[in-house]
Amino acid sequence: MSALLDIRDVSVAYGKVEAVRSVSLTINDGEIVTIIGANGAGKTTLLNAAMGILPLKGSVVFAGPEIAKLDIEDRVAAGLALVPEHRELFASMTVEENLQLGAFRAPKETAASFERVYELFPKLKERQWQLAGTLSGGEQQMLAMGRALMGRPRLLMLDEPSLGLAPRIVADIFKIIGDLKAAGVAVLLVEQNAKAALEIADRAYVMELGEFVLDGQASAIATDPRVVASYLGFGADAKTT
Repeated sequence: MSALLDIRDVSVAYGKVEAVRSVSLTINDGEIVTIIGANGAGKTTLLNAAMGILPLKGSVVFAGPEIAKLDIEDRVAAGLALVPEHRELFASMTVEENLQLGAFRAPKETAASFERVYELFPKLKERQWQLAGTLSGGEQQMLAMGRALMGRPRLLMLDEPSLGLAPRIVADIFKIIGDLKAAGVAVLLVEQNAKAALEIADRAYVMELGEFVLDGQASAIATDPRVVASYLGFGADAKTT
């Protein structure tokens, strides 16, 4: 089976500092893959490079063609979407207006996209005329995810979706990630909560100092002694990204 996303020998540098070094990663249709690692490991850098926000060296193949030289808009049009760590909502616009901005890839399907997003996130339906800047942290995360889903992506990349959220809201977010998989949307998840990420993911990569040091089935990674000691043992509830 050919991969939906195939990253090969990708390196990303900030000036002379190489933040990501020759990493390779694959994601198949309808699969959840997580990347875990300490703060500064290069996880966010890799997501931004895959999205076209940062330049990279190497190969990025998505749904068949090479996309490493495509603009961000073309990657979105191809079915790739990123929800960044800081959400980047338009605070002075309503929930509905923020969602509308995400529908440019499939304007003819906007009505159906709204229905789908509001079904996934009922709270957004309740607050559709509320300004995004007045939403709670959890609601803002839902809005950021909903806006990305308005474009009907085949792969949704999530950067720290649980950051700063209460445990109950985190549980809601992870349930929705599972619902996305059931609906056929692949997810690449960078997450501070390693335990929750490994429980929901099909496969996992462990990143240290810009390189993948371990990868495999998430269930196996979760029992690896190195992972247990570093991310799942004492202090596992603390932030690890």
